[in-house]
Amino acid sequence: MAQKTMSVGFGGTSLSAATDGNINAAGLYTSTIQTRYINIPKLMAKLNRKNFRHFDNKGYLLNYAVSIQQTGPSYRSVYSTANDNWVLKNAGRKWHAARMADFAKMGLTVKDIGEYNRTIRPYLNHAHSTGTEVVLLDHDGDAITGGEWTYTSVASPADVDASASAGGGSSHGADRYNLVMTGTHGGATTSSERQFYTHVSMTQSYMQSRRTRDESIGSADPGEHTVQDPNPLLVFMQDSVTGGMKTELLEEIQDEGAPYPGAHSAQSNVLVLQAETETTAEYRRDGAIINAPGGLIEVRSQQNSQSGITIGPRFLIEVIGITRAEG
Repeated sequence: MAQKTMSVGFGGTSLSAATDGNINAAGLYTSTIQTRYINIPKLMAKLNRKNFRHFDNKGYLLNYAVSIQQTGPSYRSVYSTANDNWVLKNAGRKWHAARMADFAKMGLTVKDIGEYNRTIRPYLNHAHSTGTEVVLLDHDGDAITGGEWTYTSVASPADVDASASAGGGSSHGADRYNLVMTGTHGGATTSSERQFYTHVSMTQSYMQSRRTRDESIGSADPGEHTVQDPNPLLVFMQDSVTGGMKTELLEEIQDEGAPYPGAHSAQSNVLVLQAETETTAEYRRDGAIINAPGGLIEVRSQQNSQSGITIGPRFLIEVIGITRAEG
C-alpha cells in the first residue's frame, strides 16, 4: 500500500547528536560494545521547538528516513530498529484506539489530554528504558538541555483473587507499566494473586490478542474451561477498577511541560539490523541511510583495534523524510 508522505519543514537544518566524550568511566572506548539509543522525535522537538511523534494522531506508525554519518577514528557502529512489519503497525493502531477509548470512559476529550501525550511514546525495547540516550549538541559541543519528554505509562487492572493484598502496587488491584515497541513482556508473576508487569511489548500483546482457540492453554481437567494466558492489552481494554491510578496518570499527563526548553531557559519483538558504519585512523567518516520506525534507533559502538583513543564517535544525523506506515 502506498505511503502518505507528511510534509515537515526542516529549513535545511540537520540534527547533530552525539554521545559525550567520556562514554565510560575511563573516558576511553575499549573493545567492549557500548550501547546508546537515539530518539529522533525527541531530538527534533528540542531543535525545532515543536512536538514530534512516534505515532500520528490516528495511531499510524511514523517511519523516519534518517541519514547518519559517524565521525571519529577507528570505530564500528551497528544500528538496529524495530521491524517495520504489519504486526508493529497494527499494534500501534490497536493500543492507540484502546488508550483513546479508556480516556473517553473517563469523560475526557483529546483537548483534555493535551498536546504532548495524546499519542503513545514507547521505548524501543526494555533495555532502552534503563539505557542511555545520545544527547543533542550545539556547535560548541555543549549539550542542549531543557524540556520534558515522558514515555507513556499505562494503568490497568491486575489479576486479583479474593486473597490478594495490596502487594507492590500503589493502588489495590492496579497495574502500572511502560510500553515498549519490541521484545517480550517483563515482570509478570506466576502467583495466584495477581499479574504485575514492569513493561509490556506492544507487538507481543497484539499477537496475543489475535490468538486462536488452538493456541489457548487447555486444562488437564476436562470439566474445566479452556483459558488463555493473561494479555495486558485485553485487560487494559476491560472496564477498569483502577480509577485512582488512572486519575494520577491523567494529572501527570496534564501537568507535563513542552518537550523543548522554556523561553527563559539558558538554552532557549526483536530489533532489526539496519546498517553498519566503520572508520579507521585514515578514513574517519562513514555513513548510512536507514529507516527508523517510530524514530527510535539502537546504536552499538566498538573500538576498532586502535589504542590511545580518548573520545567517542560523533553522529551527525539528518532526517530526510517522514512517512506514515499503512497496511
